[in-house]
Amino acid sequence: MEYYWPKLSEKGIDTGVIRIGYAHGLGNLLNAWARCYVYASKKGNVKNMIAPTWAQFSFNQWKHNDKDKRLYADLFTNKYYINGLRKQYLLNTHPKLEVSEASSSKKHVKTFEIDGKSGFNAFLHDHQLIYDELIKITRPKHKKGLNFDFSNAISMHIRFGDFKRYSRSTELTFFIKTLTEIRKKLNSNIKCYIFSDAEDGELEELLKLENVERITFGSSISDILGLSKSKMIIASKGSTFNKWASFLGRMPIIFPEKNFLNLYYDTPNLELTLQEDEEIPDYFINEIKKVLD
Repeated sequence: MEYYWPKLSEKGIDTGVIRIGYAHGLGNLLNAWARCYVYASKKGNVKNMIAPTWAQFSFNQWKHNDKDKRLYADLFTNKYYINGLRKQYLLNTHPKLEVSEASSSKKHVKTFEIDGKSGFNAFLHDHQLIYDELIKITRPKHKKGLNFDFSNAISMHIRFGDFKRYSRSTELTFFIKTLTEIRKKLNSNIKCYIFSDAEDGELEELLKLENVERITFGSSISDILGLSKSKMIIASKGSTFNKWASFLGRMPIIFPEKNFLNLYYDTPNLELTLQEDEEIPDYFINEIKKVLD
């Protein structure tokens, strides 16, 4: 019998109930979960999928006083997967193998670790399958962003937090310049919602612009799902958070230079990476016009 397990404890200790040590962002955890779920689905054995250990604790998030402590304890239900004592039994008694390894044992657990290299590639064409399952396992209190009215508005995702500590964040000037250009070319002072882990003071230059509002739905998954319902996104570079929102929602999205992995294999015109001092092309402005109410 073959079982499947998203192994989220790349570093640290996984007790089966909580992981202690290094705390990945939710986007990276979802990648491991999605690879496992798609693989199990295509094998026809989703009932043999072992619940991931979503809950985690890291002193690092508290030491740096990050807004998102990345606990993730109550985001999802595991009732659709093998959990509890049976999960512990299988993980402690069955050989665990990476998905690419062959096994001589009839009973084993295929593990799906966080893989920054493959990223979305393993499930790029399975966005609807993954969307449906993600909605299914997300607890109801984290779904309120799905019903928010984003009509005649665009959104931004501004990743600071740990990105800023390691000099990986996108400069605020990119967001101001891009929003200003979009408004000019649309001839409209269009509403803009900001999703961000930054402090208000760090966003001051942007927040003082007219018709700009900061928004959150209360948790990481709530904000990913809410952002996925946006009409258009101006995104930070290098963040799997906004990649997940665009992967699920498939709306027009603009990245700064040095973006990674194009997700829109079927609608490439909706995904734009702007190089420094490059103007937004007319074809992309037309795509924005199409989705605005």
